[in-house]
Amino acid sequence: MRNSAGKPIAGISVLAVTAIAIGAAMLAAAGVWYLQYQQVTQLRARLSASETRAQLLATQLDEAKDALRTATEGSASGATSAPVAEEDAEEPPEVAKQFCFIKDLTEAGGTYSLVLDYAQMLSGKAAADAAAARGEESPPPNDYFIVNDNPKLRTLQAASGAKVTLYYDGMAEKRSMTIAQFATIFAANRDGKADVPYYAVVSEDEVLSLEEQYLP
Repeated sequence: MRNSAGKPIAGISVLAVTAIAIGAAMLAAAGVWYLQYQQVTQLRARLSASETRAQLLATQLDEAKDALRTATEGSASGATSAPVAEEDAEEPPEVAKQFCFIKDLTEAGGTYSLVLDYAQMLSGKAAADAAAARGEESPPPNDYFIVNDNPKLRTLQAASGAKVTLYYDGMAEKRSMTIAQFATIFAANRDGKADVPYYAVVSEDEVLSLEEQYLP
């Protein structure tokens, strides 16, 4: 376009450039908006899925609470899913491992009876303190001290099939035997086995097993 003097009008070119720039800016803004819109849409979808999972978990939790409440009420009212046998309801007998000396071992009608003298074998600080309290060398030799203050003796029967473990040559040789075989060794006090201490596994009034405690 020209003016009355026939020269081109420069202002039109500036307007055209400005319009193009504005258009480009609008397109760029539209692109940014579209990306943000997609991101928001994805976030909403994730949120919706999370809410659905949360509702499912809440439902499962409520069902678990109801089941627990039903089981608790049934237990409180005495209801059980299956009858319990009387012998199953009894507590098992207590089993203890006791350090002791065997004062006597006799047999009558195939049953063996043992007279046990319970004691304590201490080590470390407990052994040192116990030895010092009794006027003995403290710390004690070989880091052990036997306390036997209670004179009470206990007579127990050997259980059927009770086993006895003895050690020879220090602890290099281990021998396992029946209570009958041990009774012969004990009566003869062979290798001093009637004088050494033992660990007795005891259940109620029965000795289930005996194991020699080696003393260096």
